[in-house]
Amino acid sequence: MTIATNTLSPVLVDKRDRLLDVLRDCRKVVVAFSGGIDSTVVAKAAVFALGAQASAVTADSASVPRAEGG
Repeated sequence: MTIATNTLSPVLVDKRDRLLDVLRDCRKVVVAFSGGIDSTVVAKAAVFALGAQASAVTADSASVPRAEGG
C-alpha cells in the first residue's frame, strides 16, 4: 500500500511521515474509533504503519448515548 505524495505539500508530507514514525515506534496500537474523520485517519495510518499490529475499537457506554456515537 502506498500513500500518494504528489498532491501533498511538503509540510503535509512531513506531518504524515512524523505520524507514521510515531506509530511505528509504538510497535502495536489500538485506536479508539468513533467513526469520525480524525479517528478514521489515525486508524488508517496505524494500519499503514503497522499492519496486523494495529487495531481499531469502538465501545458502547452508558455515558454516551448511541445517537451521539455516530
